[in-house]
Amino acid sequence: MKVRNLFRRKEKVGGEDFRWFFIYGLPRSGSTYALRQFRKISKRVVGDWMMEDFALAFQRAAERDREHLNLDRLRGCFVECLLNGARVGGGRIIDIAVKQQSTSQVEYEFLAECFRVEAERKIFLFREPKGWLRSTRKKFDVSDAKATHMYLRDLAQFRLIGGRPVRYQDLAGYLENIPELRDVSLEPFEPRNEPSTAVPKEMMDAYEQFLETSYSKPWMARKNLAVSEIE
Repeated sequence: MKVRNLFRRKEKVGGEDFRWFFIYGLPRSGSTYALRQFRKISKRVVGDWMMEDFALAFQRAAERDREHLNLDRLRGCFVECLLNGARVGGGRIIDIAVKQQSTSQVEYEFLAECFRVEAERKIFLFREPKGWLRSTRKKFDVSDAKATHMYLRDLAQFRLIGGRPVRYQDLAGYLENIPELRDVSLEPFEPRNEPSTAVPKEMMDAYEQFLETSYSKPWMARKNLAVSEIE
């Protein structure tokens, strides 16, 4: 069934009853795997749209003095295009799961404004520097300087967007304890053990500081978590 067929009926989009999850953080940290699991319970999923370009365009339009565009109507058109371009999910528990690697606060706030509600879950994925840098080099062919900039920038977004930080090697256990996924058969997840590689000190310092300030008591060390502990 084509995705557009889902929206021919009058379906309310956005507002307090609209349920959406937001997966973000560092690339090469399991976000694609996480999205596939949430697809099992979601009406639709979408990943890595150029949201910031749209968000900035809306900001500039709102600042115009000479013409007043109907931005609410434009947002409605954008959401319709987003949903029509999304992939069909396999469930009905949530309305949409959105994955945005290397996102920004601007992108997240734009989506929340379009959906007229904050994300029910915001999941920030990150990875220790040695494995991340080696994987990123192979995938994107970037210099260490550019990779360091990416790593520090993406870690900093957690302070702005918030949510639940989940380390790459802890991802499978975290998903197993999410109430919406407890009756779902999850795909096996085996974190790749990349050979150790030297990393810039600035990157390692940022990682260790993040663990200390935002991940100092990993929930993965405890089993049978209460629902309130993982939300």
